[in-house]
Formats: sequence, structure tokens, C-alpha cells
Amino acid sequence: MSAIELLDWEDDKKKRVRKFFTIEYTSSDESELSEDERLSWESSRLRELKDLLDLTYKKSLSPHVRNFQTERVFGERFSSGGPPPNAPKWALKSGPMATSTPARGRH
Repeated sequence: MSAIELLDWEDDKKKRVRKFFTIEYTSSDESELSEDERLSWESSRLRELKDLLDLTYKKSLSPHVRNFQTERVFGERFSSGGPPPNAPKWALKSGPMATSTPARGRH
């Protein structure tokens, strides 16, 4: 969230972006693995926005603190949660969504 304030964006754009950084739009930090889960429904556009904010935040840190940051690694595990009910189309992946459970066969 603090990275949003560092960007040279208009206040309206910052306000629109802030609403996508709630618990509903993030994967769980609790994982048995050292890898972050991915959201199966997340569009590449939303992922790119998150990556931009991560990079902006990292650049804002002092070199000393930056050196102690752990690089995020995204694994093949997907979060079991679905998209927020009112998620805009641009934030959702188009086409079939990956799931953490096998799809059921058709009868």
C-alpha cells in the first residue's frame, strides 16, 4: 500500500488501485512451502500491477534493508479462494481458471 503513494499518479488513480489491495485480492501468506501461492483467477494485468508495486516498494528501501529482503518465489500452488464477488473483468483471467483441486469429469 505504501508503494502506491510513491508513484507519480493522480489521486483518482491511486484511489482506484487501493481497492485492489485488500485480503480478497491477495493470496495467503501462510504456506508450508517457501513459495507464495498464486491466485488462479488473477489476470496478467492485475499481476503486473502487483509486480510494479512490489518493485516500487523495494526501490524505496535503503540499500542495507533491501539486501535483507527475501525474493518472492511463486510456486505452482494456487490459492483455493475464488475471486471477489464484484471483481472487475480486467482483474480476472479470461478462459478456464486453474484450480487447486481436480476438475470433475462430465457425465
